[in-house]
Amino acid sequence: MEIKSRYSIWQLMLQSSLAFVVPIILICLGYIQAGTLVMGGLSLILVLAKPGVSSIAVNESGITVKWRKYFIGHTLNRPIDNISLEIIYSGSTGEPEDAILNVFEGRKCIHQVYASYGFTEDKFREFIAAFNDIKAAARV
Repeated sequence: MEIKSRYSIWQLMLQSSLAFVVPIILICLGYIQAGTLVMGGLSLILVLAKPGVSSIAVNESGITVKWRKYFIGHTLNRPIDNISLEIIYSGSTGEPEDAILNVFEGRKCIHQVYASYGFTEDKFREFIAAFNDIKAAARV
């Protein structure tokens, strides 16, 4: 089973490019200075450099988490024997948008996937159920 983020790099680029439209219009109208456009450009770079998980996959051979951080793609591959998954919530609200999927190897958390990266709590729960099914089938 694999779950993918709802956001793509193109969607982030489209959203962040809108940060340029408003300053350019305001510069043309004379309301702000061109230095603000430079600040908008730096903000765009920071938005695009934002870390984000693109997919989490599990099969009989193991679990794979793919993410980008500062324009560099990373992949985490681990066998499922010593892996466990858990959902926690940031803050004390317990809201679905605050869900965090923790990937444990033994007792050590090796990765966290935030629902704000484009996932949902329901997808996390479905993924954990599928992971447990595959792990149980691998033991037999």
